[in-house]
Amino acid sequence: MTANEFVSEIIKPGSELLIEGKTISERVHLSTNIQARGVIIKDCTFEGVVTFNNMDINCGIVFEHCTFKESLTFNSCKAENYDNTFNANNSHLRFSETTINLLHFNGDNKIKRGVNIDKKSEINKIFIKDLNSVFGGFSISESIINEHFDFFNVNLKDDLRIQNNSKINCKFRVDNLNAGAIAFSNSDFSKDVHVSSSEIPMFNINNSNFTDDLYLERNKINSDLTLIDNIFSKSIFIQIKEPKPVGFINEIFIKANNFGEHFILDGGKSLINQLTIESSKKMVGALHFKSCNIQDAILKGENYNSSIVFKNCDFNKLLFDSLTNYANISLTTIKTFGNNSQLEILDSNLGKLQIFNTDLNSFEKIIIISSVLIEVSIANVVWFNPDKLKSGTDTKLSSIEQKREVFRQIKTALENQGDRITALKFKALEMKAFKDQSFNKVAGCRKIFSNDRFILFAGQSNNFGQSWLKPVLITIPIIIVFYIFIVIGISEQLSFCPNFTEDSIETTLNEMISHSYILPKMFNPTSNLADTLPENTKLSFVVSLFDYLSKIVLAFFIFQIVSAFRKFMK
Repeated sequence: MTANEFVSEIIKPGSELLIEGKTISERVHLSTNIQARGVIIKDCTFEGVVTFNNMDINCGIVFEHCTFKESLTFNSCKAENYDNTFNANNSHLRFSETTINLLHFNGDNKIKRGVNIDKKSEINKIFIKDLNSVFGGFSISESIINEHFDFFNVNLKDDLRIQNNSKINCKFRVDNLNAGAIAFSNSDFSKDVHVSSSEIPMFNINNSNFTDDLYLERNKINSDLTLIDNIFSKSIFIQIKEPKPVGFINEIFIKANNFGEHFILDGGKSLINQLTIESSKKMVGALHFKSCNIQDAILKGENYNSSIVFKNCDFNKLLFDSLTNYANISLTTIKTFGNNSQLEILDSNLGKLQIFNTDLNSFEKIIIISSVLIEVSIANVVWFNPDKLKSGTDTKLSSIEQKREVFRQIKTALENQGDRITALKFKALEMKAFKDQSFNKVAGCRKIFSNDRFILFAGQSNNFGQSWLKPVLITIPIIIVFYIFIVIGISEQLSFCPNFTEDSIETTLNEMISHSYILPKMFNPTSNLADTLPENTKLSFVVSLFDYLSKIVLAFFIFQIVSAFRKFMK
């Protein structure tokens, strides 16, 4: 068939036009509108260049088992009409089991129902520029692209979809795409893939293999970016923000991916509403999140083989939910933003989680429940105020028990790293929680009159070994009280009967001053009151009792002062 005969055949009117089994060796140039409501070109071979130029292709064209040895170009074409039968797969252009050397879309092409390449089609080069589809998308299924794939300035109502064991054996460039979504599934990408400056609701990559790098730059992903069960032999780089233009991602979900080298997300302080990382044995490689503002970050699952690093990231809510960490998770120079910020650790074993240069006190609420923190590594951390630690339980006793366990584990983790100074602070908090726990189990006087509870009660006098000043300030007034009782007992002018007359008060003050030489020696637990008083002074039973009691109390508080001074030494 000659080129003119082919042109005459394709512009015939009809309901569904079929051109089958032809070989056209000449160059084909079409510029006349197609009349038929659907054209099927089957088992045809085009040996020269084929161009559809500035024409209406009506309900569209289906190419079945055709071969284009040179190029197939659509230049400023349109397809607007629709036939329920012919356009059943929602495309105006369909390539099925077709081989093309070069497929080229140029100019303002308005293909209303989109383009579909399927059923083991093979195309060496695709160059698409200025393609608009107000009801359709662009789909590649079970097909191969070999040498070149550029996708520029394209608007699709539906998805850009590469699926069902398709193979992209060349560099793949997508720039300035506006589509319903980008979906890569069950496909292989042999060279690097670049997607930039595009605006899409969703970007989903599932069960695909990337032999080279994947770059996602300055894209606006309004809903979510999902990565599930992929193999990235090299790295995936995601850059949300540069000075101009600005991109963003609303949500990110990562599960069961093998990152051969790195996953790197540079957020440029753009807001990510939710980040979910679900770890498992299939998750392999290093994940780096830099300069991200994350509203809700959720880490869960079992992290065996991946390293997850957050650096210079800001969180409103950071949740470790049933996470078991056998590998590495690092939080470096993280901060909080917004109201009601919180850190939650629920039913998790954080393993060797690393926290560096971080102000944990910036979180408004800390919730730690049924979790293991003993192996956590800490450096240059501002610890949270104990009042911010919430238990999440209804009963006061259960809340105290959980807090005590958290303080114990943090103390142990710090001791294991040699940070004795900070560990002592958490030891004091642990002891206080243990005291509160013990006291809440009983009522009334039984709160104190028990060996352990009395020891815990008395231990508060130096904040469980943390403060020497507190026992000093407590000791002085107690010894003064004992001094007053002793002076009353040895004075012939005073008695233990209260009298608040002016003469009585004056006499009492004079006696206290006249015996003031006793007071300094009462701060010496080895001094003897009888040796201090004048000769022949009789010591009644009451005076001797107060003297011995004061020495017992003084000895206890001296021990409390000394133990507080020795808190930094083993």
